[in-house]
Amino acid sequence: YDFQAVLDFVRMEATARKQIDLLNSLDTWRVLTEERWPRQNNINDCGIFLCLYAEALSLRAPPIFNTKFMNLQRVKIMIELLQSSLEEPNYDLSYYVNDAKKILKQGSRQLGWMPGVTYID
Repeated sequence: YDFQAVLDFVRMEATARKQIDLLNSLDTWRVLTEERWPRQNNINDCGIFLCLYAEALSLRAPPIFNTKFMNLQRVKIMIELLQSSLEEPNYDLSYYVNDAKKILKQGSRQLGWMPGVTYID
């Protein structure tokens, strides 16, 4: 992993935006890695990984998810966003399928990025 590239990007953006406090703190940043945590293995799931890692870090818990079920994770995140609340951590995502179907059937507006999918107003 090229963490230096990430730090260089943050440094460049902080410089462009004149974020002096951020620039001064970059030298204190630590890179933490955990080999047991799930790893992204494609170019499509970066947003889902970011959300799942952020959720785990906010709960002060290790991120426990299976990379085989990223579409179910997408559904879970969609439901949480539509309901404006986080679900309790549940490692069996199968119940999200039925919840998603109910939400999509009751919906009334098309999502532009997902043809044929609707959501509740």
